[in-house]
Parts: sequence; structure tokens; C-alpha cells
Amino acid sequence: MSDNGKEYKPDFTILEQYPVDGWKWPKIAVYVPMERSWTMADKCWPRINEIARCGVRFFYNPAGITGVVRQRVAEGLLKTEYTHLLMLDSDQLWPINIVQHMAKWVIQKPERMIVASLNFNRRKPYSPMAWMRSEDGALMQLVDWPAGIIEGVDLVATACILINREVFETLERPWFKYDTTGIQDAKENFVHPTEDIYFCKKAREAGFRIDLDTTIHAPHLSEDWVDEQKYRDYLAAHPEEFEDEPEPEIIR
Repeated sequence: MSDNGKEYKPDFTILEQYPVDGWKWPKIAVYVPMERSWTMADKCWPRINEIARCGVRFFYNPAGITGVVRQRVAEGLLKTEYTHLLMLDSDQLWPINIVQHMAKWVIQKPERMIVASLNFNRRKPYSPMAWMRSEDGALMQLVDWPAGIIEGVDLVATACILINREVFETLERPWFKYDTTGIQDAKENFVHPTEDIYFCKKAREAGFRIDLDTTIHAPHLSEDWVDEQKYRDYLAAHPEEFEDEPEPEIIR
């Protein structure tokens, strides 16, 4: 069993070493849920293939309900000596060095347990899928942000998320689940009680911090490619849609 980085001294030279699967620490395995991207497979899957060519270990699991399959893959991680699981949704164009990019955050600070990238909703108004609590306890969706790492967000999408195995070893099962509480009220706002919200809430309640990397630019498959620029263009063209936007109750 790895020491989980507790005795690890930051060494960024590891990021230049190949194969990635040969790293002593962090030992990162990747899981890619296979859904929604088949219509753009000619764009999405060559990127995944190039990531694999860096010598990355991929966990296989048959396609199925996302929350169930994420759970199975996390269970599988605990049967190995890998220290981290990186989940990458298959309907986005990830940088080829995404594993190395995410690894640098835990090399920099080994006690960092969860790191996610900033992603954008496929539906209008293409809002960033990250929330932080205000001083009065309300969840506020990010509107603007600095480039770099934001420490201590409350909810994020799990499109790209690096999770230390210690999180799974600590939390009670299930780690990923569709919580249907309040789903009827949420329908009109197109807010679904997905497994990523469930995981974040559970991790935060257990005291795990979630950090957000705002430097990754990975367009999201929709009727068009959705990224930060798409969001900002829509924001500039439709400012009235962002004024006094109601807070979805499902994620409180």
C-alpha cells in the first residue's frame, strides 16, 4: 500500500517521466464514462487515445448508469495500489497532458484530496458548474474567477475530477448516487440531482476540501462546443438572464 503521499516531497520532474503508469507517486488511474459522445466520436476519442499513449492506466467498465458505474470503478480502485482516480467525461476535448496537469496539484500539495476542473453546462446559459457558499450559507454559482486553483468550493461537476483513494476509504458507501429528493421542484430549472452533486455533498460533510482548477479549457459537447468563451459570449449577449437568478433548491 502506498503511503498516500504523506512522506512524499514535491518533485515536479516526475511529470516528464513516461510511462505515467510507472510513477511511484502519485499513481493515477483514469476512468472514462462512455456516454453522449458517440455522435462526435471522431473528435472526442482521438484525444482519449492520445492520453492513453502517455502510458496511462485506464480502468474499464461496461457502459451503464453513470452513478452506478462510477461507484463500481471506485470500488475497483480500492483493490489496487493506485493512489488516485481521475474521472474524465468522454464528451469533452481534454488536453493530451490532462493527467500530468492534474497531477501537479497533488504533487504541489500531497494533502490535497479532491481536485476538479471548471466545466460549463451544455445547456443555455452555459453557466460554470461550480458553486460556493456565501457567508449566509446560500450556494452561489461562480460568475467570475481567477486563473489557477480555488481552494474550498462546495459543489462541482465531476467531468474532470482527481480523487485520492483516502476519500473512498473514509466515506461510507455509496459514494455516487442519484438523489431524487426534490426532483419535481427542480425540473423547471433543468437541475438534476446527479451523482456529482451527491458525491460533493458527502465529501464536504465528511470534512474533505474540494479544490477547483480554473485553467483547463476543454470544450463540452452540446449542439455546439461549450467552453468558457461560449459562456462569456452568451453572458454578454443576454445579461438579463443572469440578473437575480433563482437558486436551485436541489443543491442546498
